[in-house]
Amino acid sequence: MASSNSDWSPGWTTNAPRPGDRVLAISGSDILKPEQGWLLAADDARLGDRASVAVSVGTLDGVPVYVTELEDAGEAGLEPVGLRDALLMMEQVPAELLSTGFQVWQWWRDHRYCGRCGLETGFHPRERAKWCEPCGIPWYPRLAPCVIVVIRRDDRLLLAKNARAAPFLQSDCGLRRAGRESGRRGRP
Repeated sequence: MASSNSDWSPGWTTNAPRPGDRVLAISGSDILKPEQGWLLAADDARLGDRASVAVSVGTLDGVPVYVTELEDAGEAGLEPVGLRDALLMMEQVPAELLSTGFQVWQWWRDHRYCGRCGLETGFHPRERAKWCEPCGIPWYPRLAPCVIVVIRRDDRLLLAKNARAAPFLQSDCGLRRAGRESGRRGRP
């Protein structure tokens, strides 16, 4: 069940993680879950040198949070959990944090090189974007459309859920950017 009692705030900085900061570890299409919670300390030995290339995703209870990828999760003693499984099947999941971290890392990894000239991209100086200095082109995280449909008759609503999912997951409509709230809800 996707829920969290913590104060999560999506954000962005070009600063590198410092001791005391937290890091969400990803491997391929899985989130790597430590024994306790979902985040590792930035100075955790299991991160090795990967903390130095971590990307900012926001703050949790006022502490900066970053995301990075580990290549061999088995040796690190971390449990690989698919994002969908985490959001639908597990209790006390920081859903917004995990979703934002996963989307930001995919975008960061997929835009490592400029799509026009092929040179390596870096941080944009003023916003969350990858930047190609020679081309002067920013590469932004992709938007993810999300939709909800309400089927109603008089004062009744039809509620449905995936038969394989234990808890009900609320849906929003609009366009979503990684780490942003959904767009406004509207009526036909």
